[in-house]
Order: sequence, then structure tokens, then C-alpha cells
Amino acid sequence: ALVDFDEVEKIKIIGSTYMAACGLEVRDPGRTSNASVTSDYMP
Repeated sequence: ALVDFDEVEKIKIIGSTYMAACGLEVRDPGRTSNASVTSDYMP
């Protein structure tokens, strides 16, 4: 089904070959952005 391929991200292309990944974005309604998650771990 097409739903199985939701949120597929193209990572890199070399010639006619490409790398793709899915599941990279974890949605957490408690956070406003990925930057806020990163700033939690910065001194």
C-alpha cells in the first residue's frame, strides 16, 4: 500500500543510484521543534 511509504526522505544520489530512508522524523506533540530537543543537551 502507498501508506507504507509515507515520509520517505531522499538522502543522496550518485549517478543513477540513490539512498532513501524513512522514519527519520519522530513527531512529539510535547515539543515545538527539533531545535528545542537539541538545545536540551547543550551546556
